[in-house]
Amino acid sequence: MASLMENLIVVLNKQYTEYEKLLELSCRKTTVIVEGNLEKLQQITDEEQHIVGIVNHYETERSEVMKDIANVINKDVETLKLMDLVRMLESSPQEQRQLTEIHDKLKDVALRMKRVNEQNKELLENSLEMIAFDMN
Repeated sequence: MASLMENLIVVLNKQYTEYEKLLELSCRKTTVIVEGNLEKLQQITDEEQHIVGIVNHYETERSEVMKDIANVINKDVETLKLMDLVRMLESSPQEQRQLTEIHDKLKDVALRMKRVNEQNKELLENSLEMIAFDMN
C-alpha cells in the first residue's frame, strides 16, 4: 500500500507540474489576445495541446493507481476521493502530509487556471464583437 501511495503522489506531482505550465501559457495567451497576434496565439494553442496530451497520460496513470488502491482497501474506485485517502493515512503522517499538500496545490492551480481562462474568454468575445462591429 505504501508503494501505491508513493506512486500516486509522484503522478499527482507530475500532473501539477504540467498544470503549472498550462497556467503559464494561459497567462501568456492573455497578452497575445490583447495584442491581437494570431500567429503567437496559434503557437501557444499548439503548446497547450501538447501539454494537455501529457496531462491526459498522467491522468490515465493516476486512474490506474487509484484503481489499485481501491482494490487494496476494498473501496469503490468511483467514489474514492483523494481526501478519503488523506483521512485513511493517519498512521502515515508523512504520506498524509504529502497527499494533502499536492491536493491543495492542484486545487489552487485549478482555481487560478479557471480565473485566467475566464478572463481570456471575455477578451476573445470582446475581440469578436469588435471585429463584427468593424465589418458592419
